[in-house]
Amino acid sequence: MKNPIWHFCLTLCLFLVASSAFAACEKGDDPCAPAKAKDSWNKSLAFGLNLTSGNSDTLLVTALGAANRETDSDLIDFGVSASYGEDDALEESQGSSTTRNDVRASAGYNYKLSERMYTGLGTKFLYDEIADVKYRVNLNPTFGYFLLKDADFTLGIEGGPGYTFEKVADETDDYFSPRIADRFEWIISCTSKLFQTAEVLFDVTDSENYIVNAEIGVEAALNSSLALVVSLRE
Repeated sequence: MKNPIWHFCLTLCLFLVASSAFAACEKGDDPCAPAKAKDSWNKSLAFGLNLTSGNSDTLLVTALGAANRETDSDLIDFGVSASYGEDDALEESQGSSTTRNDVRASAGYNYKLSERMYTGLGTKFLYDEIADVKYRVNLNPTFGYFLLKDADFTLGIEGGPGYTFEKVADETDDYFSPRIADRFEWIISCTSKLFQTAEVLFDVTDSENYIVNAEIGVEAALNSSLALVVSLRE
């Protein structure tokens, strides 16, 4: 990826079917009920749909799924997302109305060395038709540390060596790709939170070849099973 291509996706009015830590409850519809046990799985499934009509008709469909668990000894997380978008106004000028068509997946396991320090391994997969990425797989051993970790704030930084396998257009490549990243979460109240993640992966053989992934958003619980999410993802 000699010239990085940035894709921003703003997802509005996204209903999240979830059992999130900040809004989970054993029964009933009270989002402020006691949270689930620390070692239980938090699972979520989200769908987003944006439609416009007028001089041009546009469509954006987004689906996301996630599952994570934290115990006294480790942290495990899985995620998958897919997006598809169209803009009819582009059909004549560009020969295709597709504005987004991508699939992302991730998995990670981290073992706690202490209450704030951890190490582990993560992997990510990407398919992106618009960027002409046939596949990109990242393998990333990780060492991380929580600068903040309490009931309201979590701020972790992590990094480590990595390796990337990819096929962009008709070119297949693989390279050593060190990674640095951060993750932040602020539990504003028992019904709302702000979250942010960012990472940069570098190609050590080419300073112009790098990968940036980032997301920031807010989530507000409507009840114990539904939440409203607004997020910006690169």
